[in-house]
Amino acid sequence: MKQTIAILITVLLVLSLQIGCVSAFAAELPGAAPDAFVVRDPAPEMDPALTFDWELLLKQNDLKNILSWFPAVKIYSKSFDMDNCTWLFRHGENPVMLTDAYGSVYGQFRGCYFELAESTDGVVRPQINGLADAAGSLENLNSFFLGYIGEPVRMQLDRIEGDLIWADAYYLGGYREKIAFDRGILVIREIMGISDTGEVVNVTAFDYDKLPTKYAFLDSWDDVLRRVDVLWESYSGMERQLRSETLWIPMDWEYYPVECRWGEVTPYTNDRYIGPYQYPGDGVNYSLYLTTAKG
Repeated sequence: MKQTIAILITVLLVLSLQIGCVSAFAAELPGAAPDAFVVRDPAPEMDPALTFDWELLLKQNDLKNILSWFPAVKIYSKSFDMDNCTWLFRHGENPVMLTDAYGSVYGQFRGCYFELAESTDGVVRPQINGLADAAGSLENLNSFFLGYIGEPVRMQLDRIEGDLIWADAYYLGGYREKIAFDRGILVIREIMGISDTGEVVNVTAFDYDKLPTKYAFLDSWDDVLRRVDVLWESYSGMERQLRSETLWIPMDWEYYPVECRWGEVTPYTNDRYIGPYQYPGDGVNYSLYLTTAKG
């Protein structure tokens, strides 16, 4: 019912204001960037004991605001392996979503879906598996982040504990979570999934105080890029159809579409479609020929 892993989420939301529900507490909050947040319709029923309304909550958890206040967001499970996490941050001016979990590293950046994968030369390098305008966009990453709150039908104050405001969030179907918000600026700090019997089944934590340090492969985008010309060949009946595209990618990143991995197309590096695909190497421009023809 609620999103925890989804990467591609497009949200169309309508402005819905709750009249008279923003307390004087809101005046203490940092100013939000204009047009930076999304308001969902319909808004959940909010407990009057809470010091915020739904609109303010979404505004303070808008990723554009968060990344102007903090260096990054680290999302991880406190119930399982805390080293497996998802990061949301900026590399230069560009947003990044990067998941490093259970031996895999993958993410979204500058219109690319990528992962670290071993190529035909035996080297593990960033591999671009797909292209989309939404990939790595602030809107897409913001929808992912707000997906952790989901769309509750009711939010009720549980307790105020130290620097946290704990709220019970009730969802359609009877699902319930306890969500902790920062008492100062309302950003999400912790989410507890609650079973039907009232047991805590998972605790997701959100840290904001540090940047990831081990993903230097993103720096390649700051250098000179190389050109990759791609020709897509497909057949409708007996008719051959061609589509071309040109990519500009880092010198040490590989373009290997997901269609190649799943066998929907076969990749070649020559226009005669001869021989198995071999990665052309770092630092060179090259052409890639992709075809649905087999054999």
